[in-house]
Amino acid sequence: ESELSIPLLSYFPGVPIFFLVSFFLICLSYERSGSISVYALNRVLRIYPALWFCFILSVCSVLIAGYSLSFDFDFALWTFAQNTFVTFYHPDFLRGYGVGVLNGSLWTISTELSFYFMLPLIYYFGKRFGNIETLLVALVIISAIIDHYYLENVTVYGDEVWFKLIKVSLLPYLWMFLIGVLFQRQWLKINSWVSDKFYIWGSVLIGLFVVDYFLGFLQLGNHPSFLYFVILSFFIISFAFHANGRWSKWLKGNDFSYGIYISYGCC
Repeated sequence: ESELSIPLLSYFPGVPIFFLVSFFLICLSYERSGSISVYALNRVLRIYPALWFCFILSVCSVLIAGYSLSFDFDFALWTFAQNTFVTFYHPDFLRGYGVGVLNGSLWTISTELSFYFMLPLIYYFGKRFGNIETLLVALVIISAIIDHYYLENVTVYGDEVWFKLIKVSLLPYLWMFLIGVLFQRQWLKINSWVSDKFYIWGSVLIGLFVVDYFLGFLQLGNHPSFLYFVILSFFIISFAFHANGRWSKWLKGNDFSYGIYISYGCC
């Protein structure tokens, strides 16, 4: 069972899917906000209360486990980083606890916050030059090239500080965010491609899985192959809207995705 389930789950990379779905929804939220201040307040309320609670829970888990913590400058620096915008910072004094990183999922929060800031700029310059979609496509291409560069050189520069900063920056992941934005902005055109097409896209994915099992040609993980991620995006969106969004009725209008995402690493 484990030999089958682990390779299968690897075809559904959590971080890229999180980026896709997140900005499919956030793009719509920004367009409905009416002002930058309302948009900013909504983003702060969306991210920080749960992030702060997650941090408190994480520290409690360390203390309950009996791991020694010194409430000194290093702890204060880590506290500031984890609760603001440098969530990818992990201190040396926790390297002996667990896998050495208390909550490995939190590096994505810094990346997400970067795009929160960038989204209004994209809309501003896109409108100024008369075509937001053209700017979005251009940024997708540029980011995909940077992502390819990162993968090609990770073994060469992987230990360099500047290269590690690229890894946790927006640059190699921007194209995944923007595909979500393009899906939302082109929804009237894309809707016919995803509505009641869940089984079709699922069949396409299964075909890719089978071929990749024998040939191993797909790039997976946090830096998936571009074409594969586009196909996966169609599957994810079609799954979300399958049966006229019947899935949402089970959740009674609540969204637990973010809370589950940031808390899994500290459990």
